[in-house]
Amino acid sequence: MAVIMETDRINHFFWDHKENGEFHKEFIDFYGKLDEFIGEINRRLHEDDELIIASDHGFCDIKQEINIQRWFERNNYTKYIPSPTQEML
Repeated sequence: MAVIMETDRINHFFWDHKENGEFHKEFIDFYGKLDEFIGEINRRLHEDDELIIASDHGFCDIKQEINIQRWFERNNYTKYIPSPTQEML
């Protein structure tokens, strides 16, 4: 099993470039390399092996991200307790 995270990142952050944006060439080149990589995996499979490719969701551009853990901390929704010391154990 393999997870290719770059498809998630490139689509969320460069979605506007997929057709004719500033990074259009890089967007298309990435998918060409990914296609070659998947083709190489497929060529190495044995006759009885199966290659299954799945996506966990579709894509749109991301305008802003938040770090939910930091938001919880800043709004006092979470507290950290000290790790137990050897003496406590």
